[in-house]
Amino acid sequence: AVKVPDQEVQVVQLEAQAAQLRELMSDRTKSTGPDGDTEEALNVLRKATEVSKELMTEKQSEVLNQVAQSVMELTRKFGMVNVTDMQLDNGGRLKVKQGGATEWFSNLTMGERLRVKIAVALAAVEVARNRGHGRHPGLMMIDSPASEEVVNTDFEAMLDSVSSTASEMGDVQIVIGTTARPAVEAVVPIEHRLQAKGDDFVF
Repeated sequence: AVKVPDQEVQVVQLEAQAAQLRELMSDRTKSTGPDGDTEEALNVLRKATEVSKELMTEKQSEVLNQVAQSVMELTRKFGMVNVTDMQLDNGGRLKVKQGGATEWFSNLTMGERLRVKIAVALAAVEVARNRGHGRHPGLMMIDSPASEEVVNTDFEAMLDSVSSTASEMGDVQIVIGTTARPAVEAVVPIEHRLQAKGDDFVF
């Protein structure tokens, strides 16, 4: 398989090329003054900037589409079975289509937002690995998910799905900080729990 070049490397290369063009332009300005040669160098620099922006926008849209697709598949696994489409714009805003209606992420219920947030974090790791980008350590911290509006049975099913998804992905560790509740105990085995009892402290 052909490995897709790291996006960060492409950006560095483009910035280096732009810097060389700026230096060329500066040298010509010193030697020739404000004449046709300087104008030509400026035009080359403007064109290079335009091409760089086009390449970045195209690559960004491609990556965001892949992340949105992965998020949709994961949220369906996590219990949002009516989701039919998701779109991430260049500003990082997420649109979710479910049950025929389209809503922004901020308009979802607290329970839905929890599922989407976890899905986004896992999707980012999955897409980055598939594309050969970045060095994500595969560690996720989820603080007090029980405070969201998720009923106990749904919470247990969601945790179970998150756990199995992380196992399927491999090299992913998820640390959850929450009160002891049956939904957690049903999914997380005792050997993977650090639990304080009575007046004891966890750490």
